[in-house]
Amino acid sequence: MRSKEKLGELVFELLQEMYQASEPPLDFLELVKDVTAGEECPKDWFMQHEITVAEYERIKEEFFKKHNVTKHEQRYFSMDLLNYSPKFKEEVKDVV
Repeated sequence: MRSKEKLGELVFELLQEMYQASEPPLDFLELVKDVTAGEECPKDWFMQHEITVAEYERIKEEFFKKHNVTKHEQRYFSMDLLNYSPKFKEEVKDVV
């Protein structure tokens, strides 16, 4: 298993991909850099960016495959994705 530091880097990389695909897009790594430098960000910043469930799952699965993330390592991602990923876009169902 990779170190916690390496897994943390991968979590940030995955969140970057998700925020780049969200509406509106966000440079997640730039946000982290700004916050680390002491800048403030809105408390609910993540609620301002939306992604569909399908896009979220596609990005996550492709990322895990590309980086050979094991099932055991994927558990490390769960809490960070739950807390920091873009909110899910409501999908409108066609009513016939």
